[in-house]
Amino acid sequence: VTREELVYQLLDRVTVSELVSSVVDSQIRPYCARHKLNVDTVLLHYVKKPVNQMKSSSEFALERKIVALLNAISDQQHQVDGCMELVTQYCTSHWSDDMEQLVTTCLTLCCNGVEELASHYKWMRLKRVLLEYGITDTFSAHASWNLVKLIRFILKKPNSLQDALQVKPVC
Repeated sequence: VTREELVYQLLDRVTVSELVSSVVDSQIRPYCARHKLNVDTVLLHYVKKPVNQMKSSSEFALERKIVALLNAISDQQHQVDGCMELVTQYCTSHWSDDMEQLVTTCLTLCCNGVEELASHYKWMRLKRVLLEYGITDTFSAHASWNLVKLIRFILKKPNSLQDALQVKPVC
């Protein structure tokens, strides 16, 4: 078992997202410092591992844990990379408030990948708007000839001008 794998095993035992920050500060950071491991790199590698498990029944608990781990990363580029991994692997329109806060925070950073993250964020917002109108097939919204129909459909609903205006910047 490598030193990094020991950190992973310790993080696997943390089941409550509210405890992640204190475990990272009290146990992970000192352990990494003693063994000359970059804590941000270790956390990023750990985050990339369970993102693929998000389709499980406890996906919201896992999402919260990963968001807490990404918030514990101090290196901005590592944080953006981890956030991008989370967004691309788990891009739904049902983000938690914590996840949305993490993404909006990462969007303010000056790092590689922020533009791509912004693009994914705009699509997530568009998916939310479309779901409010009962439109679940966002792939048809990618075609420019469907955009006019989509905007007209949205505008037929009361108080929908802002929603319709969100469609154009994304596409």
